Amino acid sequence: MADINLLPKESGTSKKVDAAQVLLKKISLALGVIFLLVVGVLGGFYFISYNNLNGLKAKHEDISAQVQGLQSTEASLVFLKDRLQKAQTVLASRTNESYLAKQRAILQNAPEAIVFKESTIDVSASNLEVETASSSQLVSLMSTIMASSDFSSLVIGELSFNVALGYSILFQVF
Repeated sequence: MADINLLPKESGTSKKVDAAQVLLKKISLALGVIFLLVVGVLGGFYFISYNNLNGLKAKHEDISAQVQGLQSTEASLVFLKDRLQKAQTVLASRTNESYLAKQRAILQNAPEAIVFKESTIDVSASNLEVETASSSQLVSLMSTIMASSDFSSLVIGELSFNVALGYSILFQVF
């Protein structure tokens, strides 16, 4: 059958236009495919980046929790170290016990008429103050102290006499 064309030949499309139309269809199809590929690649990149970001956020939260735990542990260790240093300082300066033992030795060897008045002990020195009504008791106390080997050094810091109270003597025990 023959092609019947009711349109005049002037109004029909030319071969150049038809070729351009085919070319444009191919280009638009190629651009559409390229666009879909680019959108797919960008979508995949977004999905992968989003998952990586969520993983990094989770790791960051875990590490932050670990850091906070370590900070509290560090604070506890610093507190413990400070307490240990203070305890070591106290244990290193246990000279007070020897001072107390020396004062006890004086009082245990003292005659009964000797009255304990005052005792002070600090890190560097120890003082013991006793009173007696008679000088013979004082001489007896001094003889007992001199015969004892417990004292490397004993200083009489103060010796006073009061008619109403008797003798008062202050020993500096070393």
